[in-house]
Amino acid sequence: FVYAFGTPNGRFGDAYVARVPEQRLLDTSAYEYWTGNNWLRGTSVLASPIVAGPVGELSVRYDQVLHSWEMMTLDEARGAIVVRLAPQPSGPWGAPIPVATSSRYPHLYGGFFNPDSTGSDIYFTMTQYYRYNVSMMHATLPAHAVTSAQAP
Repeated sequence: FVYAFGTPNGRFGDAYVARVPEQRLLDTSAYEYWTGNNWLRGTSVLASPIVAGPVGELSVRYDQVLHSWEMMTLDEARGAIVVRLAPQPSGPWGAPIPVATSSRYPHLYGGFFNPDSTGSDIYFTMTQYYRYNVSMMHATLPAHAVTSAQAP
């Protein structure tokens, strides 16, 4: 499957997920939406949130080393770019782990995973409004969060 993660416009909505067989990516009738209990084919109105907002500037990847899904978002209310971990794309998603804060990086936004990151050491890009430039960032995920997110 190809998984499509999304939010409504803006930085304050919930996060949702859909999936589609790779060979049917352009066939919108083949998309299934996570309803909170199972995957159901239809339209996006069927979808239930996988993470409650505020979720902004969403980046999601699967880590082959940790056997865990990783979601990076801007949590504007918290003033941080955060990472959540889950055993499946539908969740359950763990508590937010701040990896960059506005107290250290004023005016931050736009944290996006570097797809070549592996394991607990993650690399991501981050932008700051006043610099309007992209920086490569590094963070190490705490061991307790990694262990609890992995599938059995």
